[in-house]
Amino acid sequence: MSDNLMEKVSAFGERLKIGGAEVGRKMTAGMSSMSFKMKELFQGPNQTDKIVDDATSENLDEPDWAMNLDICDMINTERINSIELIRGIKRRIMLKSPRIQYLALVLLETCVKNCEKAFSEVAAERVLDEMVNIKRRIMLKSPRIQYLALVLLETCVKNCEKAFSEVAAERVLDEMVKLIEDPQTVVNNRNKALMLIESWGESTNELRYLPVYEETYKSLRSRGIRFPGRDNESLAPIFTPARSVSESELNEGLPQHIERDLPVQSFTAEQTKEAFDVARNSIELLTTVLSSSPQQDALQDDLTTTLVQQCRQAQFTVQRIIETAGDNEALLFEALNVNDEIQKVLSKFEELKKPSVPPEPEPAMIPVAVEPDESPRHAKEDALIRKPAGSRGGGPGGSTDEMMDDLDEMIFGKKGGGTSESGHDSKKQPPKGDLISL
Repeated sequence: MSDNLMEKVSAFGERLKIGGAEVGRKMTAGMSSMSFKMKELFQGPNQTDKIVDDATSENLDEPDWAMNLDICDMINTERINSIELIRGIKRRIMLKSPRIQYLALVLLETCVKNCEKAFSEVAAERVLDEMVNIKRRIMLKSPRIQYLALVLLETCVKNCEKAFSEVAAERVLDEMVKLIEDPQTVVNNRNKALMLIESWGESTNELRYLPVYEETYKSLRSRGIRFPGRDNESLAPIFTPARSVSESELNEGLPQHIERDLPVQSFTAEQTKEAFDVARNSIELLTTVLSSSPQQDALQDDLTTTLVQQCRQAQFTVQRIIETAGDNEALLFEALNVNDEIQKVLSKFEELKKPSVPPEPEPAMIPVAVEPDESPRHAKEDALIRKPAGSRGGGPGGSTDEMMDDLDEMIFGKKGGGTSESGHDSKKQPPKGDLISL
């Protein structure tokens, strides 16, 4: 019993010792990483940084291949520090400018394809991590960056054994599967990702220590996804000779390969005109439907739904034209105007979709007992008022006056009015005479 207890205590102490050593190692690594980042933050730019800045300047319309290959020669002849160069490229990749990011990735691809020493520096500086983060941020926006990221990934794993572990540890395969499943991914990028996963998944002998590659490949095949096929040298190194490249060889080297394979979403003049015509027709039709039909009928009509979908699709196309307009100010101005018109009519549709607010009820009116002049009650009250004889006419009110005269005669013994009184006085004179005589 005591022996078992001692064994448990010893095992627990050994566990604490290992855990403490692991925590200390992680803290040391974290502190060293933090100190390196602080040093990198406060360290001023050097000559290598200036070279990288010039090669990835935002003022460049396209990669400067002569400068990029000169940089490769500088690395191979050790005229510049490859570590500082990779750090400079990493710094440019982390910027938010799409143009600088693209030029930095092209420079990185050129270096790793032409400089053997650059691969170890790429793994050491974890540029692959930055590339994965960029790919996640721009997954649906830039096919060019997607393609360059896949090319960089392929180059790293072909020439650096550590890159396979980095790819597995950083779950890059998951991002590649998302890219394949995304319906908005361009065909070239999707095929590129499928080719890489297929080549890695079938390399069971070389990658048996990393089963995630084979599992990902088999998972895609079990879901019925078709692979485009690959070459037989997918894992062969592609190092180029470490020598200077003249200007005459530029057209036969890397630039043509990239320009041929790189999917660039551009529009011809005819395609642009057709896109603008479709957009304007959709805008006009949707505006007419929303203006001429009752609100509920317009919202429930299938034609309205179809026109809204056409407008949104046209807006997507126009936005792509805006992104590829470049320095063509006339095209850019027209595309922006069309985009504003589409947004205006779509906003109107969204406003109509909002539930209408019921009007506030009006305050209850307090009834006031006011009778019109023609009411019978008013006529009776008016009839009780004695009117002068001149105001009585022979109209409809004549009968009412006679009734009043009869009433006066019954009460007072005489009738009101001028003419009536004279007539009745003549009748009453004999009784007066009789009284006098009496």
